[in-house]
Amino acid sequence: MVYEGVALCRTSLMNNLDVNVSQLKLLVSKEEIKEKVEELGGKITETYAPKGCVIICVLKGSFVFTADLVRCLQVPVMIDFIRVQSYGNQMASSGEVALIKDIEMNISCKDVLIVDDIIETGYTQAFMLKHLAQFNPTSIKICTLLWKKGLLKTDIPIHFYGFEVSPSFVVGYGIDYAERFRELPGIYAVEV
Repeated sequence: MVYEGVALCRTSLMNNLDVNVSQLKLLVSKEEIKEKVEELGGKITETYAPKGCVIICVLKGSFVFTADLVRCLQVPVMIDFIRVQSYGNQMASSGEVALIKDIEMNISCKDVLIVDDIIETGYTQAFMLKHLAQFNPTSIKICTLLWKKGLLKTDIPIHFYGFEVSPSFVVGYGIDYAERFRELPGIYAVEV
């Protein structure tokens, strides 16, 4: 199903989860996302010019962001995927990080950019930094679309980020709740 606007997206949410429209709050529009992704693409291009980098997309939530971001880059990139889990089907992190799918590419002596959808406590990103460091990359940087800055509990470097958001649970633009709502073009807070 193709969504043409916010009203249709809100209807879709109501049908899928019996969520009342008043429980959804648009935090970031698709136009704001597009503008920010282009801005991040410019900064990342400057950082990695001219040789490029390896982008590691954190599945599943950042696949849409990564796809849009890569198209904004003007440097060579290679792409790999990692999947870690700390939420399951819950609205809060369990605090425990599990590696579900590891990278397949050799990243030794390469500059690596982890592209993630959201940073909250930072436990997941700290886990990935430690895990990827064992493969001897030249450098590892982090890019995230959303940052719940007030919730950070680790000392991780966040090199690129799009938007600071409130501690609300969010969906849309690839981010899900129990595998639903990734198709929404904006970022919505689910107010329950």
